[in-house]
Amino acid sequence: TAKRKGSYDEGALNLKLALDTDDAGQILCKTAAASDANYAVLITAQGGDKYYMQVQVLSFKVGLGSVDQITAANINMEITTNSAGVGIVEALS
Repeated sequence: TAKRKGSYDEGALNLKLALDTDDAGQILCKTAAASDANYAVLITAQGGDKYYMQVQVLSFKVGLGSVDQITAANINMEITTNSAGVGIVEALS
């Protein structure tokens, strides 16, 4: 039996973060949620590793909690591949 790979799905990112209405990245994510365009993003992990990718931002929702909770935002993104077929590019520290 000959086997071949089919289409590839890069997957999705569901980010939960503290809301900062002055943060340029969060402002852009909110704008991107209202657009059908692809956006290039860089996500830096706590350990310093960097991940570059193109995404479509599906939603940006503010979650209001109780007095003891930080106001959070939930961002849902679908990862897309660029025209060269590249999805996520890692720059590991």
